[in-house]
Amino acid sequence: MPDGNKIINLRNNLKISQNEFSKTIEVSQANISQIENNKIQLSAKIAQSISRAYNVDMEWLLLSDHDKPIFKSDKSHLFVNEDNAPYTTEKTPNDLPFYRAETTFDHGKVLERSDAKADYMYSLPNFVDSTLALNIFGHEMAPAYDAGDIVICKKLSDFSLIVFGNPYLVITDAYMLVRYLRKSNDSKNIDMIASDLDFDKITLPLKKINHLFAITGKISRITI
Repeated sequence: MPDGNKIINLRNNLKISQNEFSKTIEVSQANISQIENNKIQLSAKIAQSISRAYNVDMEWLLLSDHDKPIFKSDKSHLFVNEDNAPYTTEKTPNDLPFYRAETTFDHGKVLERSDAKADYMYSLPNFVDSTLALNIFGHEMAPAYDAGDIVICKKLSDFSLIVFGNPYLVITDAYMLVRYLRKSNDSKNIDMIASDLDFDKITLPLKKINHLFAITGKISRITI
């Protein structure tokens, strides 16, 4: 189903106007109108805003062909149990934890802990030095990293080790994006570049980065 039809169906389900919808997710009504008329694609960043504002499942927004909106369960907390205590993930040396992207965005600070419960555990012997795996939403980094692909990531704590020109997973308070990183004119900032040049360069202050992961590999989705 086209992105625009999904957004229209979602608004109808919520019984809200296009104007109210755009104000809630802090996106211009003109942009929402273009998406609903299928003139532009729904970006991962806007999808994340919709998901947070209306508790909508990201996979439905960006990957599913179903016309009926799918909402996340208010009780689906993957990282804590009913007593608000952390789960413990038991893993072998070859296992790599996989987290659904929208869950990791909502609970970004959990990436600093080693006791977070993953959605799945992958056995990937060639990536024992990596930290986690995440699924990709959106097409901003296609064809190298496209919607449905899974990226293998390694936590990078020392920003001086950034290899400019390489892809990284960047998590801030506002978004979670995979982008190529380049030096900015100001040493306190960094430039984030998408493969699709229709997406503007993002100049980001280094101090706003909560988590930074080097992309060490990927698992591609095969479509038939």
